[in-house]
Amino acid sequence: MAPKVYLIGVMKNVLLILVLFAQVLFAQEIERSTATSITIDSERLFLVTHASSMFDQNAVAKNGVGEMLDARQPDDRLVFVMNEDEQNDQQWYTEVRDPDLAIHSINGSHDISFTGSEVFLGGGYFTLCFDRALKDIVRTRPQNLHADELQVNLMLDGIYEDKYFLLADKDNPCFTYDRWSPMPITRTLWTFITEFSEQYTLAVISDFLQESLQTNTTTIFYKDRLLRSWRGSSRQQRIRVNLIPAQ
Repeated sequence: MAPKVYLIGVMKNVLLILVLFAQVLFAQEIERSTATSITIDSERLFLVTHASSMFDQNAVAKNGVGEMLDARQPDDRLVFVMNEDEQNDQQWYTEVRDPDLAIHSINGSHDISFTGSEVFLGGGYFTLCFDRALKDIVRTRPQNLHADELQVNLMLDGIYEDKYFLLADKDNPCFTYDRWSPMPITRTLWTFITEFSEQYTLAVISDFLQESLQTNTTTIFYKDRLLRSWRGSSRQQRIRVNLIPAQ
């Protein structure tokens, strides 16, 4: 009996390998645009950056990004800012695979010019590729629209970050390395807020956003509560940032 059991086990393993190979071989690769400068004319834009297990290995932001995409309306536009995983985009984890536009950007930077009034942002490391994607949305906005307020919605459960980013203040009694030790390194911003310290996390997020958007007249809201506001120094573009909790 033992040889039979062993043979069955080997066959199961071989079958599993073949199935995984077929998934990669026949995966639906998402076609990228090769245009260097693109204008999005819709009123609302949904921008997803690096929703990929190449960076977010445990796919902690997958549900948050999915909830964001579920909120789209027929006239909205969807753009993916993608990396290359050399596996036919198998590591890209959104269930939606047919964006209006997909571009390749290893660091989140882009030249997409958005002329509408509201953008929803999800995916990406908050301090890295996400930050670059946000900055470029603001940078490329046509000058004649600067007087019109741009609504920027950050999906807190759809944006990830390394745990040590929010541990920069080692003297804060709410955070210790021991408390974090059994947890994965990458967490969503919403997890930082709900499982550790809301006040501290919101302050760190606001500090970073102010550094990124300091030249623009900006307000930051969380649950319709004003967290911070400042007047821009050079570019008088008006921005309202909404930090959106998980549903």
